Amino acid sequence: MKVLAALVLAPHWVVSGAATAATRLSQALAETCDIELLRMGPADTTDRVGRLKVTGVRSSNPLQAGRAVLPSQLYTQFFRSSIPARVAQGGVDLVHLHNPIPTLELRRIAMACLRSRLPYVISTHGFVEVASQGAAYGLRGPARLAWRLLVDGPFRWVVRHATRVLALSPADMAVLDALAFPRAQVAIVPNGVDMPKESSADEGEVERVCRKYGLPFPKPAGTPVGMFLGNHTRNKGVPVLLEAFRAYPAAFRLIVAGGHWPYIASDG
Repeated sequence: MKVLAALVLAPHWVVSGAATAATRLSQALAETCDIELLRMGPADTTDRVGRLKVTGVRSSNPLQAGRAVLPSQLYTQFFRSSIPARVAQGGVDLVHLHNPIPTLELRRIAMACLRSRLPYVISTHGFVEVASQGAAYGLRGPARLAWRLLVDGPFRWVVRHATRVLALSPADMAVLDALAFPRAQVAIVPNGVDMPKESSADEGEVERVCRKYGLPFPKPAGTPVGMFLGNHTRNKGVPVLLEAFRAYPAAFRLIVAGGHWPYIASDG
């Protein structure tokens, strides 16, 4: 079987859990089938991760001139790539979609699959946020309406026409039920986790990174240090993390990395 995995990702998203998950799963599948991972990016590139061929596909945005004034969530939806054209070329048996944003591009790829009579499956990474109809991002009024038109509608269309959905955990079943996707067509495929290894990081490099980002170095003796690194949408539970640390009876250092979200500031 020949599989084409497509990572739908805005090219300016340098750090992405979806990208890591797509790469790791595709790398594991490369041991058992012929698979190539196409990734939306700023330039055309070719790389290998073990046996897996990773092809970066240059992506562009027709709204580039208005980037400075457009909300990021709106601007991101309009990135396009040549992945749909690659799907139309055929030569594969299955397309595996990863990540739902930019959703308009996700739908273009899915439509190319249907026109070519190619089955596609999609993993649920990012489904919780996207299926919230904008609530996870705190969108209201016109912004929420735009989200429903540009994200929610296309997203639901793609899920509805998928041959199978690969859920990351049983917790995703509630989201899929709300999308009216048949449970009989769902398989649970968790993200893989590497076993931890002994750190071989250079102490000087660790200090440089800590100084650059204002992290404590060396680690305060006797003071626990926690760190959250991820998307700050409400479903990630940052306020729950803050409450947990507030209950700690002694001194601690908690680092919440990422952009500023008003709801976190108000809760914390």
